[in-house]
Amino acid sequence: MLDRELIKLARRATRVGIQDRQQRFLLDVEVIQNTMTARGVGIGAIVGALERRGAKEIRAWARLSYRELRRVIQAAQVSYEEDLARLMKTEVEAVLRDEALQITAVVANRAGLLSNHAREAMAEARIQTREVVDVAIDRFVLRLRRESARAGAPSDDELIRELRSSGLPEAQSIIAKIQSSAEALRENPPGLNPCLADARIALETLGKAVARSVLAPDLFSGEKWREAITHLRVEAGCITKGVEAGLTGVYTFVSEGVHVPLGSSELEMVTLGRRLLISMCYFLVRVYKGTPGRADARMRQADGP
Repeated sequence: MLDRELIKLARRATRVGIQDRQQRFLLDVEVIQNTMTARGVGIGAIVGALERRGAKEIRAWARLSYRELRRVIQAAQVSYEEDLARLMKTEVEAVLRDEALQITAVVANRAGLLSNHAREAMAEARIQTREVVDVAIDRFVLRLRRESARAGAPSDDELIRELRSSGLPEAQSIIAKIQSSAEALRENPPGLNPCLADARIALETLGKAVARSVLAPDLFSGEKWREAITHLRVEAGCITKGVEAGLTGVYTFVSEGVHVPLGSSELEMVTLGRRLLISMCYFLVRVYKGTPGRADARMRQADGP
């Protein structure tokens, strides 16, 4: 998930790189103009050289922003989500827009009477750069998607699709909790406690909903999480004892609060906890959809004992 903290880290790294380049760019512009003027070169050729140097700088700044954003995403082990490419493109465009304005102002100021031409050239360079970076982002996100598929790590979007096609009456309320959990992590600062709490509620609600749907009403009242998971193993035979331990272990891990080990941040641990919860939700809804006779169980619930 591309949350605000990760974006801030990428922006700080980008800013350091841009500040380093800014002085060199201004020096290059000065050298180009002075050298070509001393050689008696016409203003049109000088402006053309400045435009090319400005376009090169726009490309460099955009690549820098994309590179730092990609580096932070990889370091945080952000998994694939359908919205990731759009978020990355929006962030790079925000940096590109601000920095391109500065480059355009420098080049246009030096262009004198040809300032309008210089502005148009810089605008065209920005558009072309954006297109190139967008392609790079699409390729990067596609690679993440393939890696996620190989690792079997479901995204929020994949889980939501499974829930919507599950037929569970509680599906929409579970989806709402998953989405509010994601939103909490994107807040500035991130809402770490609400993020985990909502994801945990989603898993709890889903576990009880699956139990109610595959078991007769006299076997499960629908009140307790651990009881629901135990019934899925004992009465329904949907899961093994090891799977039961895994489900309840993840639930306990996030319920007792995430203790941050040495070398990790609280954000990293909350992200890990949420990822585990999402994976468990995905597993449970797939178990439910693959359970024979679940429709009959729902009908028995509707009709009563």
